[in-house]
Amino acid sequence: MLQLLKARGMMSRTQLAAELGCNKRQILDYKRELEEAGYLIESVRGAHGGYVLRSFDIVPSNGFTTSQMHALKEARSYMTTHKDFLFYQDYMAAMDKLLFSLSYKDGENGVYIASDVAGLSSKMAEAIQLCEWARDQHRCMEIAYRSMKSDVYEPIRIQPYEILHYKDGYYCLAYSLKAKDYRIYKFSEERMRQCVLCEQSFTRASDFRLLDHIGRNGLVRDEVYELELMVYGTSARFLAEKKIGINEKKEWIDKDCLHVSVVMEGKLEALHFLMSLQHECKLLAPQELKKEMLKIIEDMNKAYSS
Repeated sequence: MLQLLKARGMMSRTQLAAELGCNKRQILDYKRELEEAGYLIESVRGAHGGYVLRSFDIVPSNGFTTSQMHALKEARSYMTTHKDFLFYQDYMAAMDKLLFSLSYKDGENGVYIASDVAGLSSKMAEAIQLCEWARDQHRCMEIAYRSMKSDVYEPIRIQPYEILHYKDGYYCLAYSLKAKDYRIYKFSEERMRQCVLCEQSFTRASDFRLLDHIGRNGLVRDEVYELELMVYGTSARFLAEKKIGINEKKEWIDKDCLHVSVVMEGKLEALHFLMSLQHECKLLAPQELKKEMLKIIEDMNKAYSS
């Protein structure tokens, strides 16, 4: 049961009983035993709810990077829509064992929910976590949503693609099955009344790119910069624990070097961020911003040398 929850995410008692060849009452006993052993297993209510393993640092990582571990989970999710594969059962069993052996955390590439964000209720925090799980498992969601221009909450079925933290707000970038296009939905009790899982699954578009959508849909109205940089020393340790922009990804190269990719709004914000890191930063991309940084540094050097 521990292996299944670790590898597959949320599973119902019926699904667990079928996989383990036992009855649903025994699943309750297994859950109790795991909790007594120190594992945190959360019960998600609703027609499409089940058990979720929230604490599972069981064994050390096998040397995979974060992106490689995420790719393994994406591959397993993709295969659930290709059950005609000749070795499907053996493949899924092997992937379950492999994913179980990793210290990968669901949501590691997703959003960190800061408890001190103004206006983020426990209900919305749960909605964000549920939406993040649906994104990772390629499951559709049904939301009741009211736009700023409407007084009516409209039922919308969505395919969640990304969860974004932007200027003290949380948003879901999703494909709307009604609009037949990508839309951005804000996690707010004033706008979102309902957020539930659906049985329907979806295949993520292979050509999806975040920057193709965020500005067009109004989340970011200024010019967008996708930064890639190496950060060293004290600045690296500081940034490792700090939210710095949209769709940020961080990976330690060694104990003193952090690779960072992040989307930032506006040239001024990007330049201020880079200058704050001083000499403990090496900008890799974009090249035009790198040239502008060099010009600023040269001008500063002249000003302070005179």
